Amino acid sequence: MKQISIIAATFSGNRGAEAMLCSTIARLRDRFPDSIFNVYSYYPNDDRLIIRDSKINIYNAAPMVLVFKIFFLSIPVWFCRLLKLNILTKYFPRSLRSLSSSDVLIDLAGVSFIDGREKFIPYNILSILPAVIMGIPVVKFSQAMGPFKSKINRISANYLLKKCDAVFARGEITEEYLQSLNLKSSICHSAADVAFLHESKDGLTHENEKYVSSIVSKLKKLKKKDRMIIGLCPSSLIAQKSRKSGWDYIGFLQDTVKLLNEKGYSVIMFPNATRDYDMAHLRNNDLPVILSVMKNISGSENIYVDRNINSVSIKSLISMCDVTVVSRFHAMVGSLSLKIPVMVLGWSHKYLEVMGQFGQEKYVFDYKKTDRDYLWLKMFDLIDKRKKESLKIGNRLNTVKKSSYSQIDYVIRLLNK
Repeated sequence: MKQISIIAATFSGNRGAEAMLCSTIARLRDRFPDSIFNVYSYYPNDDRLIIRDSKINIYNAAPMVLVFKIFFLSIPVWFCRLLKLNILTKYFPRSLRSLSSSDVLIDLAGVSFIDGREKFIPYNILSILPAVIMGIPVVKFSQAMGPFKSKINRISANYLLKKCDAVFARGEITEEYLQSLNLKSSICHSAADVAFLHESKDGLTHENEKYVSSIVSKLKKLKKKDRMIIGLCPSSLIAQKSRKSGWDYIGFLQDTVKLLNEKGYSVIMFPNATRDYDMAHLRNNDLPVILSVMKNISGSENIYVDRNINSVSIKSLISMCDVTVVSRFHAMVGSLSLKIPVMVLGWSHKYLEVMGQFGQEKYVFDYKKTDRDYLWLKMFDLIDKRKKESLKIGNRLNTVKKSSYSQIDYVIRLLNK
């Protein structure tokens, strides 16, 4: 029986992380059905409320716990193993015992070691350092990394990534950044995001499913009236960033909905991060943004999500759309995996390098640098060309999925050694 530990992803909150987590567990279970999965979550209490799987253990990996419990105690665990005093490890916390007895640690951070995000570097380090100390193989699944011009970022990434068994770059831009670190070729690999392997059967939570079914029914009725449906997925992160930069993101989204309505289109506004029990905060929670956008917009042609839904439900809503306009990375991945043409309003290279794999880079825009009129022009251009772009996406999808599976295959081979 294999014991597989996973860190830097949660079942609740960020639904892109949930999609990666569920996809990873499902594809490894295809090969190792009796495996035990240890999920180190920064929302452990929330995750425990929605996961009812006896072979999934959820442990606390909040930053302070990582520092004062898992990291510091990993050193004496290593010492006990070195002296062959394994009997003493039973006195350590269960979370640490599970990690120390794991066959592999999979890091599912969507982004790590990126210049300008130096405040997250300690978490990037502590997510994998305890496993490195205890001699557990570490595999960083497909993610965006770099650039590494910042001294602290470059030193941290250079040291930690060299300690990993494998590091998977999510696209060509990340590959180029990693090359600047001169890592061994045996460590550096490339793979598409693991969420491209996500299937509807992979869901591990059941959240407001009747509510989602009612929304899907409304969308089907609109389609019967020959209404085209445009999906909008905002980002609470960009809402926060744009507020600081003085750009009215909420106003832009409101005007976008109104403009689409004027042109005869219906709108479904959906989240890709939800915490409906914590509406006062925006972290990993797009719901307050959706409510702010839709509060002054009426009409049965517009539908929006106002509560927790999981990644399976999100994809069911995306599947009803003719085109999507998104600011969340995994809403983009969900659209591409369903061959739905998508326009992205984002903030880093992570969007561009994935859209480029489908020949869709012309529909990726930096929220800080693009004029709203130009964005609307490109949105309607995509709507006009949706059938052509959908075919282009479909022609490349199998290749991307094969690329995505390569990281699963790597772990399978590692576990079979």
